[in-house]
Amino acid sequence: MERLELEGGERVLDFGSGSGQLSRRIALAVGGAGRLSCLDISPRWLELARVEMADLPWVDFHLGVLSQMPRGEYDLVHAHYVLHEIRPGMRGQVAEELTARLKPAGRLGIREPLYYNMLDWKELLEIFGRTGLALVRPPERHWWLAGPVIELILQHRVSPRPPPPRRTVTEAD
Repeated sequence: MERLELEGGERVLDFGSGSGQLSRRIALAVGGAGRLSCLDISPRWLELARVEMADLPWVDFHLGVLSQMPRGEYDLVHAHYVLHEIRPGMRGQVAEELTARLKPAGRLGIREPLYYNMLDWKELLEIFGRTGLALVRPPERHWWLAGPVIELILQHRVSPRPPPPRRTVTEAD
């Protein structure tokens, strides 16, 4: 959570929010001045999340697919333990969809398991790199619940601002 650097007031999309355990921590971090949208494909998990956050009116819940969510509106898109569940051939499309949900200065926070060779985190960097995202800081590896995980924070690459056009001096000057 600390690596997400939430200050309060952000608009966050929790992709694959599950039962809402981590979503609740995000909701409390953004506070009532912010907004958390929880998206999951499981009615059961989403109902558990609704119960978990029934006291937080700035949280909304969406059953369905990523393409139904607004584009370019989120300061942070959070994906916790969900990308390894996506078929390898579909990960590029999902990366494009996640990136499209971000505001221009928005960030993507990813936490994925490293055990059982579920997902190569370097593959994620390559896939999200093709969408224009790059690491904000070095990846962090640590132990979480059942085993080792990797945390990645990515953001749009900032291209250098082009110099202003040169003014041509004419005889009229």
